[in-house]
Parts: sequence; structure tokens; C-alpha cells
Amino acid sequence: ALGYVGIADCDLILEYNWNLETEGGRKRTKSMITQALEIDPELAEAHASKGLMHLHELNLKPAEEEFKKAIALKPSYATAHQWYSQLLFAESRWQEALEHVEKAVELDPLSPIINANHAAFYDNTRDYAKALEIYRKTIELDPNFSSAHFEISGVYWKMNRHDDAKREAQVGLELLRGSFPQARRSVEAMTAYFGKDNETLRKLMPELEAHAGEPVSLGLTDIAGLYFHLGESEKGFEFLERALAKKEFNLLYLNTGEMFDGIRSDERYLNILKRLGLKPAPLVK
Repeated sequence: ALGYVGIADCDLILEYNWNLETEGGRKRTKSMITQALEIDPELAEAHASKGLMHLHELNLKPAEEEFKKAIALKPSYATAHQWYSQLLFAESRWQEALEHVEKAVELDPLSPIINANHAAFYDNTRDYAKALEIYRKTIELDPNFSSAHFEISGVYWKMNRHDDAKREAQVGLELLRGSFPQARRSVEAMTAYFGKDNETLRKLMPELEAHAGEPVSLGLTDIAGLYFHLGESEKGFEFLERALAKKEFNLLYLNTGEMFDGIRSDERYLNILKRLGLKPAPLVK
């Protein structure tokens, strides 16, 4: 049964982290989880994976039910706490989210991805000093973890440490070893965004649009945020609608993403939150 769960988890993580859809995609993921639960209906790992599958499909209520079931069956399963914390964060249940990601770290302190999720909590709640501290720890655990270098680069940008930000982004690109040349395009776009180089960003937008959602490219939600930053609200909402139609996971971070601070009171934004099953959250200070 655990073998089926492992295949499902690979599919889910590749899709979320890298926009890589494996052969069979979500249909195979569902089949793997179903087979695992047929063999062992009480397998915590399978319920956690089912929860993550629901979360990726933006089905928050069934996702929470599965995460709770997984944790009840196996309280020591760190990954269940990690994934549940992501759902809680999306719903702005920040204290609960922090408790579960801290529990995940306690259970598996050497996991780079769990530590990265811990750092992301503080990044998304805009405590950049704390996020930086934990991302550094994550990189110490695994210096070859390219995603952590990209994430810490973003934190450095937000702290106005531009040279450090550029250095970490370059490290992330070098670790990919040219496997995903489109990653450089994403880094160039975010460098222009954080560096407030709107002229360069505008020139990049057509190419970003053309490759939206491809492996290691910016997603539809990210492109929407860039358009809001550029003051092009109509294009921004067009891409949010496309992201919603695709059920893009990053939509769950609308409540805290700085790119969306300027549209919090827009009825179209509030309508999208409602369709996601989310309530407007107070702006994170």
C-alpha cells in the first residue's frame, strides 16, 4: 500500500513544486491512493495523500477531513502535519497553521522540505528576519535544495538586500544545471518585479504569458500578480480567472501575497475568494 502512496506523492509534489504533470496526471494519483486505501483503509499516509490531492484541487473541506484522519491514525506522521498546516494557512488560521508546521519540524527536524515550509510560514506572514533564519537552516541541511535558494532570494529582496538576493537566485539556477532553462526567465521577471524595473518587466510579460504553467515557469496566479503590480487590473483578473479554471494551487495564497495588496477591496477579488471558499483575511503587517 505504501508503494502506491509513494507514487501518488511523487505525482502531487512534482505538480506543485515544478508544474510537472506526470504520465496519467491526477487520474493516476487518484487511482494510486484508492488502491492503497483498498489494501489498508487505516493507512495514515494514504489519507494524508488524499488530503493533499483534495487541497491541490482546491477542495478544502474534504482535504481537512483527510488530514485530520491521517493525524488521528498516526500522530507521529510529520508530513501530515506539514500539509495540514498549508491548508490552515490558506484559511488564515495562522496560529493553528504554525502549531502544525512546528509539530512537523519537531517530528522530522532534518527534513529540508518541512523546514522550508516552516520558513514559508514566516515569509508569508511577513516576518522576514525569522523566515531568513529558518531558510538558512534549511540550506545548511541541504545546500543543493534549489527551491530554498530561490525562496531565500525572495526574502532578501523584501529586506532590500539586493546583492544577496541576486546571489542566491544564481545559486538556485546553477543547481538546476540547465535542466530547466525557463527557470532563468522566471528569475529575470522576479528580479525586475522586486527591483521595481517595470520597463523590463513589461517587456518580459508576453513571454511569461506564453509559457505560463510550464515546468519551472511562473504560474497563472503569479502572472496575475505581476499585472496588478504593473497597474493592469483587467489583465490581472483575467489571469486569476484562468488560474481558478485550472485550479491552480497558488490561489490559496491570495490572502497574503504582497502582489495582491492593492486589490483587497475590489469586488472581483472578494468574489474569487468566496469561490475558493476563503474569507478575506486582515492584511499581514
